[in-house]
Amino acid sequence: MTVSFAFDWVDDAAPSPDAAMGQTMAQLSIQVNGEVVTAVYDRRSSARRDYIVVPLLSVAEWVVGNWCHLWHELPDTTEEMAGQKTGFEQRHNLAFAGDGFLWPKLTMVPSSDAMEQLRWTPWQPRYARIKFVKEGKARVACGQLQKELEGVVEAVLERLRSFGHQQDSVASDLQGAWSAIKALDPEEDEFCRAAALLGVDPFAVEQDMEEAIIAFWQHTETAIREDMLASPDEATPWCFPVAGPHTGTA
Repeated sequence: MTVSFAFDWVDDAAPSPDAAMGQTMAQLSIQVNGEVVTAVYDRRSSARRDYIVVPLLSVAEWVVGNWCHLWHELPDTTEEMAGQKTGFEQRHNLAFAGDGFLWPKLTMVPSSDAMEQLRWTPWQPRYARIKFVKEGKARVACGQLQKELEGVVEAVLERLRSFGHQQDSVASDLQGAWSAIKALDPEEDEFCRAAALLGVDPFAVEQDMEEAIIAFWQHTETAIREDMLASPDEATPWCFPVAGPHTGTA
C-alpha cells in the first residue's frame, strides 16, 4: 500500500496579497495505491486533471498543527459516530486546510498495527467550477504517510527561506512548531499521545489540564489508559482534579 504527495512549484502564480501563500503555490497530486485523490473535473472547460493548484503553506500549517492527532487520536467507531470528539473532523480531514482554497475530502486516522486509515470522497464545493470525483479507502503504513507529510513541511520551509522569509512570523512560527515536534523526547511524546487521544492540543493545553493528563497517565494501568482517554464521553470523571491513583474502577 503506497501513498504519495507529489508537487511542482508554480513559479508564475498570480500575485497574491499574502506573499508566502503565493510563493508556495504548487500543483499538488495525491495518490493512494495508484488512485488519484486530487482528480477533479472542471465544469467550465469540461476537462479533467489529476492535480489541484494550492498553497502548500496551508498543507504544512495544517499538518504541523494536527501532527499528534493524525497519529494518535482514535475515531469513534460506533455506527452513528455520535460520540466523535469536538473538532475531530477538522483535525483529520485535509479539506479543512482551508485558506479559501479547495481541498479533497481526505481523512487520515490511525487504526492498528502502525497503520493509518485513509478515506476520500467525491464532493462539489459550493459555487466552485471544479468538483472532486474520486472515492476510496485504504490502509497505509503510518511511517510512509509521515515521510510524505514531513517532505511537504520541509519543502515549504525551504521554499520560504529561499524567498527570504526566515525572520517573519509565518516562517518562524511554522519552523518553531515543527522543530518542537521533531525535538520531542520519549516522555514528551507520551504526553502528546495522551493529549491527542483526549482530543486536546498538546502544545496549547492549559496547565491544570496538563497536570491532570500527566497524573492520569502515570497512575492508570497501561492496559486501559489509552481506551479511557479515547472514550467519546468527554465528561469522564478523570478530567477533574486527580485526587489519587486511577485503577479504571469506580
